[in-house]
Amino acid sequence: MITEHLQWLIGQDGHPWIHELSVIAVEQKLTNTVLRDVVSDVAWLSRDAGEPIPEENKSIPSGVDRDVYRLVEMYAVAQRLRFDFLFQQLYDRCRAWLSETSDALILSCAAMAAMGLRHPDGLDLYKKAIEAPDADKVVRHVALTAVWIGQHIPEQASLMLSLCSDMISKGENDANLYFRRCRAWTRLARYEEALDDIFRAMHMLGHSQNAIHQDYVREWQIILSHMEQERSLKTVVEKYGDEVRERALNQVDDITKELDEKLAKAERLVAENQLQLVQILGLFVALAAFLIGGGVTIGQASGWIQGLITIAGLAVGSLLFFAMLRWTIQYKRNN
Repeated sequence: MITEHLQWLIGQDGHPWIHELSVIAVEQKLTNTVLRDVVSDVAWLSRDAGEPIPEENKSIPSGVDRDVYRLVEMYAVAQRLRFDFLFQQLYDRCRAWLSETSDALILSCAAMAAMGLRHPDGLDLYKKAIEAPDADKVVRHVALTAVWIGQHIPEQASLMLSLCSDMISKGENDANLYFRRCRAWTRLARYEEALDDIFRAMHMLGHSQNAIHQDYVREWQIILSHMEQERSLKTVVEKYGDEVRERALNQVDDITKELDEKLAKAERLVAENQLQLVQILGLFVALAAFLIGGGVTIGQASGWIQGLITIAGLAVGSLLFFAMLRWTIQYKRNN
């Protein structure tokens, strides 16, 4: 009844329906929930009629409760900016309004604007809105739209499902709620649940809202498209899975062979270095034995001829030792 009464004022200069609703709100002692509902409905009708977005009055008109008028005015401007998805203007206005009120609807509109702008405070504003003491079904519906917009939030689907469950438990379910929830199911690849919700939304919508019905039909087609893509991907995986696995195994075999060859080469290099070291040590031992033995022999020889013969014998023995060492190393290297 209130919406029908105010509808006749839409299109007149100065948006007189805001003033009229402020008077009615005081006279009939409207609750915040009813006031928010009426403003939302009239603001949508105002937009549909081509009425411009209301401007905030610098002075409150006389003959009306100042606080109530200010609240209705904020609601009206916020809803119009929300319907037009003017996120930056809505964000700036809500931030300014939150310096003078902690109203839950303003918080939820701020959350929606922040989500649309991908601002980091979007999730915090969303939580404050749904946890506010004056949160109601209107606030929760706007908050649901906010998180529905927040595609960049990793936990978007779980947040939507949680809020939808809470709203359904409170008896606040309507067509738009199931429309929003089907998007969450789609993001989780739970397409049967998504189809159930979108069909329920279309059934609840009725026959008079063709534009909204088309939105629901498009969402239905999106779900079917996701399902077809998943089926096609599964077919491709099944068709080429064995081939891909075989190629992967062949690549693993090739890599294993290459690693074995490199390891064998490294072992050969290490072995050759060790043999060269043994050869050098053998030469050093033979030379040391010759020098020490020669010195001792000369000291003990009774004559120079005997000493010379002894030294010659030591030299031959050292050479034989070194030759045998070389032959042994060469044999190991070849085998």
